Amino acid sequence: MSSAPKEKMAWLRRNYEKVLVILMLIILLCSAAALFMKLQKTRSDLVAATWERQSTATEDASPVDLEAYKEAVDLAQRPPALATNVQDMLVSELRVLSINQENRLLPIPYYATNCTWTFHPQPTVVDWRDRDTDGDGMKNGFESDYGFDPMNPLDGDLDLDGDGFSNLEESQGETDPSDPYVYPALPRKLRVVKVKRVPFVLRFQGIQDLGGGEQRFLLNLRSLRRSYFATVGDVVEGFEVIQFKPEAPDGPTLTLKSGDQYYHLVKGVKYDKFEVVAGLIFLLDRSTYAVRVGDSLKLKERSYIIVDINRRGVVIRDEETGKDYAVGALTDRERRRLRGEPEETGRDLDGSERGRNEGGLATENTFPHPLMSR
Repeated sequence: MSSAPKEKMAWLRRNYEKVLVILMLIILLCSAAALFMKLQKTRSDLVAATWERQSTATEDASPVDLEAYKEAVDLAQRPPALATNVQDMLVSELRVLSINQENRLLPIPYYATNCTWTFHPQPTVVDWRDRDTDGDGMKNGFESDYGFDPMNPLDGDLDLDGDGFSNLEESQGETDPSDPYVYPALPRKLRVVKVKRVPFVLRFQGIQDLGGGEQRFLLNLRSLRRSYFATVGDVVEGFEVIQFKPEAPDGPTLTLKSGDQYYHLVKGVKYDKFEVVAGLIFLLDRSTYAVRVGDSLKLKERSYIIVDINRRGVVIRDEETGKDYAVGALTDRERRRLRGEPEETGRDLDGSERGRNEGGLATENTFPHPLMSR
């Protein structure tokens, strides 16, 4: 056998590790060369590619709906409390006896529209806010809204804002009882103290010639306590002298005017007609007035006209709005309060004040105005 193969095998046994290393290096170099070529191709493809750029135009964003957030905040800030007249958490539900055809004593919920046992229809339940539980004239809803006690019958006479109008009057006038600059119509504080028929206060007694066609007229009070010398245009006791007719059919006649009323006085002749005069008092400042139909009346810089005077009271009209107001009689309770006398507290079952005059108008002469005392 030749010795050449033996020598090769011996060389491989001696150098096989070196041969393996060389083969691994060759494989790594081939892999690196393949990777390099792949990278170069990818780079060439990327350079040649056409890139699509995103638009730089801006779009308006839709507004964010904050209603749910606001409701959540409102609920979080609202203090935990039971709703008014809700009694089904701490005590048993309010129940009443059912109205049914069998007259059976069947308890049902207060607000049930039908009997839960017989299904018989039940009377309509008045909303708690529309009721007047304490009978002070103010609805429960009004009292609850402004912090009054729906179970206290005395808070209707109080004056929360100090504007001179009671809480009850603010409720009736649908105004805010906590705001002193908002109050009901001023005529609500006007009262009739007395209505009487008064003989005409003046008499035409004489004429004085002053020369040059000028004349003065002698007017005496019916009581003869005072005399006036007046010319046309003068005002005497609330009457304006507007005309003199020396050749009138009944004799020399002097015409006076008050409001829309005219009075024709004949010299030396008693004027037999009567006037209807009403005595009024303004409760806010206790001002007193004696008025006739057609007279003007001013309350806190607001002007009114006397429209009618009758047994039931006086009707006045707001000159600015044209609205009419009925002025009622002074009650006994208000009269005692004006005199500083002790008053009876409380109201009748229908909510009206106790002590109101049955006849509507005052019968005794307590009015301080001088015209009403004649």
